[in-house]
Amino acid sequence: MMHANIRSDRAKASSATARTIALATIYLAADPDPCNRSLVAPDAARWCEQLLSGSKAQRLLCQSAKHRWMRTLWKALESMVLPGIAKHYWQRKNKIEQCCRAAIARGTRRLIVLGAGLDTLALRLSQEFPHLEFLEVDHPATQRDKLERLRAHQLPDNLGFIEADLAQSSHWIHALAASAAPTMIILEGLLMYLTPDRVMALLSELTLLRPQLVLSYMVRWEDGCEGFRTDHGIIMSARDYLIRRWLGWLREPFLFCLGETDVSSWMDRCGFQLQEHIHAPFCAVESSKLRGENLVLAEAKPVSAA
Repeated sequence: MMHANIRSDRAKASSATARTIALATIYLAADPDPCNRSLVAPDAARWCEQLLSGSKAQRLLCQSAKHRWMRTLWKALESMVLPGIAKHYWQRKNKIEQCCRAAIARGTRRLIVLGAGLDTLALRLSQEFPHLEFLEVDHPATQRDKLERLRAHQLPDNLGFIEADLAQSSHWIHALAASAAPTMIILEGLLMYLTPDRVMALLSELTLLRPQLVLSYMVRWEDGCEGFRTDHGIIMSARDYLIRRWLGWLREPFLFCLGETDVSSWMDRCGFQLQEHIHAPFCAVESSKLRGENLVLAEAKPVSAA
């Protein structure tokens, strides 16, 4: 197993977005409604609690997400800011996991999660499929924080970690290209934080691995606006403004979005052919009403056509 160290000193703290999604996982897993609880993959909330155990403040937040009365406050906050976002996260994650399991059934032997944050997919599947290779590629600050939380656990030998600033570095791709193992790459909640030029460069460089991709992207609507909207197309302009200000304050602003009709041509320019364009909401039962972040399943074009 390859454990590379590609250093970057851009950030001194783990991703705030990664911590938010991990907390949302714990919150949803403790929901009294079994339909909501069932969205969270088995053991995901347990891993997230471990990953958010680095400070007393984080541990208190985890407890508050499960506490009956504090959950009322969390629910009110979610309703005011972005109603349904916790369910949206896990509908997205479940659809991505379905794509991964289908790829494994078809013969994929290596899964690479880019910008993994505090996600638990590779942690869980690496134990279920010990004969496959799993890699997480992430910013050094986020990844080191994650590995520090996992230090007390015996991680599977088939799970590896690569430090890389995905906004700048692609050297790790060339190192992995030496293997011809059938590969699936997951880019969940990542591309919106990269510049358009960097997104195109990264995807183009990934063609060296001849992979299948499953990625999420933020939608640019026909009126030129971007961001989440309700299931009925209502623009949440005030909420969008507050979210953008918050992301900007965290230094994690959205930089890339894509029109839904542009997806196929964009993927083609990057060296991939579109297999499936999956629009939110990602499931029909008890679904979040949020739209504005879709999934794409694609595969590298044949060498002769690239």
